[in-house]
Amino acid sequence: MCCAPDSGCQPKSCETWASYGQPLAENDPSLDSSRSDWDTRYTQLNTEQQRRWRLLAVFPASFDHAATDAIWALAGIVASDALGDLVGRGLLSFDPDSQRYRLSGVARVFAGARLSAAERAEAGRRHAAHYRDMLAAAKGLYKQDSESVARGLALFELEASNILAGQAWAAAGAGQDDGAARVASDYADAWVFLQHRPWPERVRWLEAGLAGARRLHDRPAQCRHLLSLGFAYGDLSETRREIECYEQGLAIAHEIADQASEIICLLSLGSIYYNLGEPDKAADCYAPCAVIARETGQRRLECLALDRLGDTDAKRGEPRRALERYQEALQVAREIADHGQEMGVLNNLGYAHFELGDFRQAIECHEHALTIARERANRHQEGLAVRHLGVAYRLLGEPDRAIEFAKQALAIDHALEDPRQESQDLSNLGHALRETGELRPAIECYTQALTIDRALGERAWQRNDLSNLGLTYVEQGEPQPALQFLEQALVIDRELRKRQWESRDLNILADAYEALGQPGRALACYEQALVIDRELGDEPEEA
Repeated sequence: MCCAPDSGCQPKSCETWASYGQPLAENDPSLDSSRSDWDTRYTQLNTEQQRRWRLLAVFPASFDHAATDAIWALAGIVASDALGDLVGRGLLSFDPDSQRYRLSGVARVFAGARLSAAERAEAGRRHAAHYRDMLAAAKGLYKQDSESVARGLALFELEASNILAGQAWAAAGAGQDDGAARVASDYADAWVFLQHRPWPERVRWLEAGLAGARRLHDRPAQCRHLLSLGFAYGDLSETRREIECYEQGLAIAHEIADQASEIICLLSLGSIYYNLGEPDKAADCYAPCAVIARETGQRRLECLALDRLGDTDAKRGEPRRALERYQEALQVAREIADHGQEMGVLNNLGYAHFELGDFRQAIECHEHALTIARERANRHQEGLAVRHLGVAYRLLGEPDRAIEFAKQALAIDHALEDPRQESQDLSNLGHALRETGELRPAIECYTQALTIDRALGERAWQRNDLSNLGLTYVEQGEPQPALQFLEQALVIDRELRKRQWESRDLNILADAYEALGQPGRALACYEQALVIDRELGDEPEEA
């Protein structure tokens, strides 16, 4: 049965929850048959009761007692009695299980049509502010333990319709009204609750919050919203707008001496530029980030910035400088006993040693990283460590150990469903098998890698697979199948304008023609390769 809580009332009529339909328009034909009944009920109310009932039209869905207190600016027994009276008159429904009230679709349209413009504006303001405060409370729960997080999410889901309506009201007025601007900005601070909603909707929340913060000249809020927008645009792959947000946020953070936000902006911009293939710009972000983090005692972020500086040096072809950055980062990670960061830095440091030809040092770093990764059950870093160990042992002339580690890496990446790394593992395994003379298994590995790379659309990797297949077939004494793979590799070499690769594949193709007893074609390929080598100044061939 429906009734007002603690009112002792026995309602004269009560609609069931199933009767609540979609919102109706005032001129909807379905209202005609009930209009006189609603007119009768409405005219039986006194002026104050009519006003209170009209104001309830602001709720798009069910609501609780506290919400009506906020809309009516009443509290305690007065509000409770007023609600009980409306339920008793059949103008409002109450569900005792959930302790929530609701206007039916018909009632909401009827009441809403009788709201004055001033009442509608005031009800909207109070409604938006109330659910802003409720959202803030839910956000407070979200920052606590897992049980509190679940309660916060449940509260958001329960009040989602009202929260979204409140935010929409604030967003509509954020650029014209200070009150709406403040509420819109506050809603934007709790955008984390929109994680299951489409990204464009999240962006609209944040843009409304930013508009409100700008109207209020609230620089800290502007900075917060710009950082959140940068994150949102990143997930939408709108890189230009992502950069704009972080650059604006960085300028404001510097202006208001918000060093924590400066670090976030610099790390984010550095990552964007690195992924865009602009390591110089990335380094320009990571370097000041490391300084600020060190000055403010944020050692973990200092370690992260130094590690990423090493990445930029490595990408610029400066492995010795990268080595120095990684060593600095490793020292910080060990000083703060952050084994997670230590593990990642060790793998990067090992790769820098590898690039410098110091394979024994590389192995030492990767083995240490592998120990930590296994202790922490970090499969990604474990796979990275064993992959690099396999390559290092192969280059040290220990192909049997290389095969062992390549197989471990392949098993890990297959379990992680990471086809890119699987492809690399298969290629590494193929190389090691070739060096032990196991050419048929090597061909199987290269063939599997080629299948993956074609599915991924990785043209450069496809070329490597094709070239490796051609070379291995020649070594196997089967030059005929080698031809088709090498011709395909040459197509990609020329497509990508990789002249050194082209020279290498022409030389292998020449070997294949020579093995087939076609010296004329072999000579033509050798001559083409020689022309390319001379153009390049006899630079060493790329692997």
